[in-house]
Order: sequence, then C-alpha cells, then structure tokens
Amino acid sequence: EIVLLRRGLSALPFVSMGHLDWLCGQRGLVPQALLKPSPVHALAALRLAAGDTLEGALAAAAALELDQQDLGGWQALDEMHAVVFEDSFRGLQSARGAQQSLDRIGVRLSLDLRGVAKPDVKRRALELAGGVVYPDFASAARDILAEAL
Repeated sequence: EIVLLRRGLSALPFVSMGHLDWLCGQRGLVPQALLKPSPVHALAALRLAAGDTLEGALAAAAALELDQQDLGGWQALDEMHAVVFEDSFRGLQSARGAQQSLDRIGVRLSLDLRGVAKPDVKRRALELAGGVVYPDFASAARDILAEAL
C-alpha cells in the first residue's frame, strides 16, 4: 500500500494484510492464516484486477481455495497473462498456488513472475521461487513496458 501510494499507483487494485485478516475473521480462521504464501491472497488480487469488488474478490478466492468451490467468474481469467511484482518469495509462491487452483477448474493463466529486491539474500530467494529479479520497481516496470512494445 505504501509503495503504491508513493509511486502514484494507489488506484491499482491490491489486497492487503488487513483485507485478509478481515476475511479470516469472517471465516473463523486465526488472524494471518491467509497471508502469503496462501493462494487466497493472489486469487483475490486477480479477481480485483478483473474488476470484482474487494468483498466479491475475497469471497470468490476463499471459496475456490478453502472450499474447493467455484462461485463463477473465474473464466474471465482464462488464457490471460498476469505479471506479478513481488518483494518476497512467499508472494511468488502465492501466485503459483493461485495458478494451480485455477488449473483445477480449467482456467489457464500464464504467469510472469518479477521479483523486486536489493539485498542479495532476498534476490536469491526470489530467483529460486522463479522470479526475474530487479533492484527496484521502476526497473521492473520499464522492462515489462519495453517487452510489451
């Protein structure tokens, strides 16, 4: 949230720890049970990016991952390509878990995992989790835009 605000990107959809803790409360789970690497985090973010409301995205993500129930709407992501920017290997694991959950219901989502970190230990962890690693978000974003053009 802070990075998005500082970069002037606060209009972008995101799922925060507070949102997930609210969902934990609604589901009777212990606080932070759905934080990364839980696929619920990435699934909810994907639904937000597809245009769902926050509450709808959280409900659909929890139903798919926790209840193995498809409430519908996931087909909007079929054959889509998602670029995931993360500063933690758990976030990349969350994205991969979301992709596996979608595979189970026949939704094919391709992922482009991008890690953002400066410390060597974090960079290595992000690389091991399958991410292309950059020292900062601006570099990662420039690279994505250059590839798109």
